[in-house]
Amino acid sequence: MKLRVVTYNIHKGVMRAPWSGRPSARIHDLRLALGQCWGDLLFLQEVQGEHQRHAVQLAHWPAPPQHEYLAQSVEPGYHHAYGKSAVYLHGHHGNAILSRYPIVSSEHRDISDHVMEKRGALHVQIRLPMPREAQAGAVLNPHEAIVLHCFVVHLGLLAAGRMRQLNALVEWVRSSVPAQAPLIIAGDFNDWNNRLGEALFDPIALAEVHQSHRQRPAARTFPAWLPWLRMDRIYQRGFRVEDAQVLRGRRWARLSDHVPVLADLVLDRSGCADARGL
Repeated sequence: MKLRVVTYNIHKGVMRAPWSGRPSARIHDLRLALGQCWGDLLFLQEVQGEHQRHAVQLAHWPAPPQHEYLAQSVEPGYHHAYGKSAVYLHGHHGNAILSRYPIVSSEHRDISDHVMEKRGALHVQIRLPMPREAQAGAVLNPHEAIVLHCFVVHLGLLAAGRMRQLNALVEWVRSSVPAQAPLIIAGDFNDWNNRLGEALFDPIALAEVHQSHRQRPAARTFPAWLPWLRMDRIYQRGFRVEDAQVLRGRRWARLSDHVPVLADLVLDRSGCADARGL
């Protein structure tokens, strides 16, 4: 069974024009671009759940929250989960996961290291059909399903704070995810000096997709107009990495200050029996 996974910091669906500094909505073009990625799982950061000012000031601002609006980028639509990381007078933003497969539970936690920088992490459990049942027209037996655990994260800007957030994330995974269950952790790690990999890999046996597939450090994803810093990652356990790439170019540079990371993952069937549930 193959899954296409995308992680993307969408910058709240708004970019400022370089010549005037005025904000303009990019959420419509962003929805179109994400729909053309054919992703099975989308790990999104800086998703605007509500922004009353933009709703008034920006033309064609979508009425539903952004995670619901983006879920309409494919037919018949993604399942979705959202968690607020930052709440303010005129709205809130946070993390979201869009999935082609049913989401059976979700939990969002505040992992802020200090009051001036609100950060969060979202954990969802997704029910995948067993590989032999993933054929057109097959009936899914709920007792013959794979439980995939997914975490979307957005870590802080300070190195010491990121390490504390990562340690909290590792303990969360240890306490809530079975040791043999397939697992994906993706998002904006803000780890431009590439120091978090070993701390994440050793305790919970994760591998970063570019390191696994291309034998090189995580991809450069920021800033979008000339990606240089290694900010956005996809870590996985229980899969074989078939492909890993960064979606660069002028189109993506106009949509956000980050560019997306995309990976094609093939489920390791040897672990399926240990991952059954729900």
